[in-house]
Amino acid sequence: MTVSTLPWLGFVPDEVSAAPPVAVARLAKGLGMAPGALRVYGRRAQTRADHLGQVANYLGWKQAAAGSQEMKELEQFLTDRAMEHDSPTLLFNLAREYLMSVKVIRPGASALANAVNRCSSA
Repeated sequence: MTVSTLPWLGFVPDEVSAAPPVAVARLAKGLGMAPGALRVYGRRAQTRADHLGQVANYLGWKQAAAGSQEMKELEQFLTDRAMEHDSPTLLFNLAREYLMSVKVIRPGASALANAVNRCSSA
């Protein structure tokens, strides 16, 4: 799920078990396992974190920790765009698209919204 979700969404949802049944069935078929076996995937948070790190490394994506170079570059990107646009929703979407284009895993929605707010009020 992580391999296909990360490039598509730019992040991996916490609730893998809430994925549409057709997506779970397709993934299970590709892995050669029963769809029901995936229901328990990710119950152990460390398993999800380990797999996300492995998939990100495999796909060439990076994490965006608070204070990281990736977040500083995002904030510069947002500051530049805030000069042109005053819509927080638009800035949020531009930030999301920017992160995907540079293969940086999107931080949580609240962290991204906080970055947008800091840059749009500067």
